[in-house]
Amino acid sequence: MITLLAMPSVSLRSAPDPEVSADLPLPEEVFPELKDILWQALAQSPRMITRNFELIEATHELGATRARQYPRAGGFGMYFYQRDDRVDRPEPSLGEKFYYDVRVTQPVFHWGALKDETERARIQAKIEEADYLEAYRLLALSVRRQYLGLIVRKAVRVRAQAAFDRQVRRVEMQKVRVASGEAPSSVLQPEELVLRERQVDLERATYDFENALRTFRRTTGVSDFGAERVPGEVPKIEVGGEEAVLDLRRNFVEKGDLQEAFRLRKALFSLQREQLREKITRRDLWPKFDFQAGLTQNEISYTENIGDRVGVTSLFAGLRVTWNIFDSRATRERMLASRARQRRLEQEIRNLEQELRDEALAAADELRIFGMAMRNADQRLVMQVSGRKMAEENFNRGLATEEHVAAAAYSEQVARVNAFIGRSSYLEGVANFLSAVNADPIVLEVMPKILNR
Repeated sequence: MITLLAMPSVSLRSAPDPEVSADLPLPEEVFPELKDILWQALAQSPRMITRNFELIEATHELGATRARQYPRAGGFGMYFYQRDDRVDRPEPSLGEKFYYDVRVTQPVFHWGALKDETERARIQAKIEEADYLEAYRLLALSVRRQYLGLIVRKAVRVRAQAAFDRQVRRVEMQKVRVASGEAPSSVLQPEELVLRERQVDLERATYDFENALRTFRRTTGVSDFGAERVPGEVPKIEVGGEEAVLDLRRNFVEKGDLQEAFRLRKALFSLQREQLREKITRRDLWPKFDFQAGLTQNEISYTENIGDRVGVTSLFAGLRVTWNIFDSRATRERMLASRARQRRLEQEIRNLEQELRDEALAAADELRIFGMAMRNADQRLVMQVSGRKMAEENFNRGLATEEHVAAAAYSEQVARVNAFIGRSSYLEGVANFLSAVNADPIVLEVMPKILNR
């Protein structure tokens, strides 16, 4: 005996925009151009173009399935010249033959199977809608992550260029010292090796940036996005929104917002579809009733001599019954397979619910950690800026060398890049958290456009 779980009713409704605190800034709020890119990606991304075709396909499949409930008309016709050589007649029989059959069929009573097929196609369309929204949710996360990564990679390339230029000056300085006899020639070899290493670092940073730029263009479908459009820095961000994080996490994990997650919607719809499949399969061995009416022309014998035939045109109307009485247990096996799939889907739904809760909790914890790391990186940058200013003041007083100033400036640049990384990670963490609790504003903005097509 297989016991099936009771499943809540599911609908892809347009969820209201959540109250997201201004203390939870998204990357597109810090970089307004990114929001335009996110919208362009919805229309131009190869991934979303493919999903859009799947939506269109599901819509037309629903229309085709619904049409099975309505009248169908069809028929055939034949015209040919025929010669019959008969033993009862001295001469061959020659003649023209014309047959046709035209009829209209209207399903009358199929035990609700046709309506269930239509409902199953409608659920499949809902599954495609959930897939589309899930794909855009993931695309939005990917575009934000790649955009922030471009900013960081651009800063890393600037830092690598500064390190290379600094090492070039060191090598030139050592060459001057060797030429003047202040230092032996052996001091040049390690400095030149460091220079070659800095050159490799610069080329690697350049390659990473350009490769990430190509990936970004391909992901978004924005082919004209150039390096000049990548911001040079990530501005300072204040950490806040702790209450908003707690409220959103609580609503998602404890108060039922979990049911609005696109992956869970798809799983619940898949279970509904499979339950309908079982109902439809159960009726395969039941009689089906259709109304038929039509016009046909054929030939028939009305005499004792069956060779004498005449053309007959018939107009008919009536009820047709079709009944598949025995199929060697094929229907029963399909029903058992459907029930097994339902049990598997029920287990997947339980697993997915726990997975979504864990992802929401992990995203909230990760956001808190990113906030702490960002504050530390910003504080380190403040310290390095003060150190560089102090080195410049000491140089002006004759208490420090130019090399000390250059070293302090390089340390400040390293700290600045690390601060950019910390801020980018925090912005990405905000996006990940809002997406995990189904509160990503741009995705919720897209939902009505998809659901109200």
